[in-house]
Amino acid sequence: MKSSFVFFLGLLLCFPASTTGQNIKELFVAFPGKIFGTLPSSSSKQSFLNTTAVGQRGELQDVDPNEGTDQYTLAILDLAGGFIRLDALDFYVDMCYWRKSDGHRLVAICETTTVGYVESEIEFYDYFEGNWKRLHTDSIMIRPAYQDVLDIRASLAANGGAAIPLDRLSYATEIQLPQKGKDIQVQFELVDFADESGRELSYQLVYKVKKPTPTFYSQLVYFWNDGIFLKE
Repeated sequence: MKSSFVFFLGLLLCFPASTTGQNIKELFVAFPGKIFGTLPSSSSKQSFLNTTAVGQRGELQDVDPNEGTDQYTLAILDLAGGFIRLDALDFYVDMCYWRKSDGHRLVAICETTTVGYVESEIEFYDYFEGNWKRLHTDSIMIRPAYQDVLDIRASLAANGGAAIPLDRLSYATEIQLPQKGKDIQVQFELVDFADESGRELSYQLVYKVKKPTPTFYSQLVYFWNDGIFLKE
């Protein structure tokens, strides 16, 4: 089951208290949201962690019995680093947290698809004493990703790169949560959706007509600043 995260401007979702969440395992069990389209119960997540060793596959049961189960490999479980990764056939899910000076924790869950272009979507939550509040992503990562892409493209053109119209470009964003340290890595790939004669191609034809080699590739860093991330 696969679902993209949707963010609504001006919307804050508050969730009722759950477990205390003293480490990444307990935060994962207490997390009230979906994991790539699956909404597993706390007991299902606890059972997954209890019965699945790192490198092994296990199942998460949706709270709706009609939705069935999803299988994941527990790829990483780093209690010291506060990081967990669940891996499936064509995507993986990362979760980590940061401690803030006010005693709250900022929790991030990031889903990355690995079919075709690698593409990530991220959600942020404020966690305090068992209560969860979903936050606006653009209020946490202060500089929107699309602005980075425009700046990269402008920089490329200014430095002698081919002047490809922005509306002919497609880009993918891979977000790498920190297993060590506190900063977030954001990796961009820009691809020209046109053949050698300049004819614009559909997404489906790009892989048939030409190799999907990135027109430009860059890795940027968003630096932790006590609850928000700033790109310097």
